Amino acid sequence: HVMVDTPSCSALRKAYAAFLGAPRLPRYRLENAHELLAVDADFLGTWLSPVEMARGYTAARRLEVGRAFCHHTHVEARVSLTGGCADRRIRMHPAQMLATIDTLADLVAQAQGGRAPWEHGDNGTDAAPWLRETAERLVKAPRGRALVLCGRDDVGTQQRVAWLNHALGADDAALAHRTIDLAYPSQQALGDDDELLTLLADLERGAVDVLV
Repeated sequence: HVMVDTPSCSALRKAYAAFLGAPRLPRYRLENAHELLAVDADFLGTWLSPVEMARGYTAARRLEVGRAFCHHTHVEARVSLTGGCADRRIRMHPAQMLATIDTLADLVAQAQGGRAPWEHGDNGTDAAPWLRETAERLVKAPRGRALVLCGRDDVGTQQRVAWLNHALGADDAALAHRTIDLAYPSQQALGDDDELLTLLADLERGAVDVLV
C-alpha cells in the first residue's frame, strides 16, 4: 500500500524518525503560539492540515483583553494565503531558505548560551536585521510558546527545524501550552516518497501486474 500526499510531508516524517527513532508527523497547536515563524509553509492554504491549523491560528490571533496576540513572520518565494495574513512577510528564493534556517539556529543557540549541533560555515554574524529580530522574538517568547514551521520537502532542512523547535521548548511534553504535540501525532499525511519511487521503478521494469 503506497500513499501519496500533495504537497508531500515525507521529509518532515523522516526528520522526526531521525530525531525520535520512529517516523512521526507532529501535531501543531497554533492556538498556543505567541511567536510564529513559517518558512515556505502555506498552512492556511495547502500545507499539512489547513482546516485544523486555521482554527488554531485564528484562536492565537484573536484580540482579547489579557490574552497574548501571536506575532507571525512568514518567509516564502511566492504569494500565498498564509503570507498575506502575516505581520511580516519576507520574500526569499527557495535556494536561500536552508542557509537562513542555519543562521537562525546559530542566533537562537547563541542567545541560549550554546551552539547549533552542525557546521555550515556561518555563525550568524552577517544575519539580516529581520532575522536577528525574529530570533530574538522566538527566544524571548515563553518557553513552549514559540514555533517554527517549514514546508520544504528536504530532510536536512526539516531536521534543523526540529532541532530549533526542541531548543525553544515547542515539543516539551511537560508544558501544557506547548505548540507541538508528539504524543498524539497527526495522521493527515502519511505518504513516503521513497515508497513512491520504488513503485515507479517497479512499474518501469514491468514488475506490477495491477495498479488500483
